[in-house]
Amino acid sequence: DVARAVAGRLQEAFPQHAERIEVVPNWVDLRRIGNLNRDAARHVLGLRRSWAIGLIGQITPLKRQDLFLRAAHQLIKTRHWSDVDFVIVGAPGTNDADEAYAASLVALADELGIREQVHFTGFVPELPQRMLAFDVIVAPSDNEAFSLAVIEAMAAGCAVVATRVGGMAEIVEDEMTGLLIEPDDVWGLVNALSRLLVDRHLRVQLGELASLTVRERFERERVIDRIEELYLEAASA
Repeated sequence: DVARAVAGRLQEAFPQHAERIEVVPNWVDLRRIGNLNRDAARHVLGLRRSWAIGLIGQITPLKRQDLFLRAAHQLIKTRHWSDVDFVIVGAPGTNDADEAYAASLVALADELGIREQVHFTGFVPELPQRMLAFDVIVAPSDNEAFSLAVIEAMAAGCAVVATRVGGMAEIVEDEMTGLLIEPDDVWGLVNALSRLLVDRHLRVQLGELASLTVRERFERERVIDRIEELYLEAASA
C-alpha cells in the first residue's frame, strides 16, 4: 500500500537506517463495532432474507459495485441463492461521474433481473454498530490502500472477500482471515461467496480469526501505545 511503498523508498534511500523505519497502521475504535445484535442490525437496514452480503464504500467506479451486482446475478440465477440480500451501502461522490455510475448500478440490477434482492441503502450513520447484520462483506475494488470498512467488518467477526490489490493483502490473509480474489474477476467472486454461503464452519472460522487479528494489530490503544514507544525510542537515540 502507499505507506509501505513510501517506507520501502526510504529504506532504499537510507539503507543505514533501514531497520529503524517502521510502518504503523491506522487504528480502529473497537468500541464502535457491533453494538447492535444481528436481528436488531438487520431490522435497522430492512433486511429480511436468511443471508446478507454487503459492499460498503463510496459509490464510485473504483469500488466496483458493478462487479458485485454481476456476481450477485450469477449466485441468484445459476446457483439459486434466492434467500440472500445483496446490500450496497454508501452514497456517490459529489461529481457527475459518480452520480451517473450510481444511476447505472440501479439500471444494471433491473437489467439483470435481481433488483428485488438488491438493497441500495445510501449513507448509513453509525454503520460500525450495524456490522453484525452481514454474513459476508465484499471489497472488490480495483485498488485500495487501506479499507476502514473491511477492518471494521473483520473486527465484528464478518467473513471478508477482497481483491488482492494495494494494502488489502496486508490486511486480509488469504484462507486465514478472509478470502482474496484477483481484481475484475466476477467468477472468482462468485466462487468465493458460494464457498462462504455453503460452508458455515469456514465462514465462522475466518470471521473469528479476523476479529482476533484486528484486535491485535489495529486496536486503538495498541497502535497509540506503539506510536508512543517509537517517539520515546527516537527521543532517547
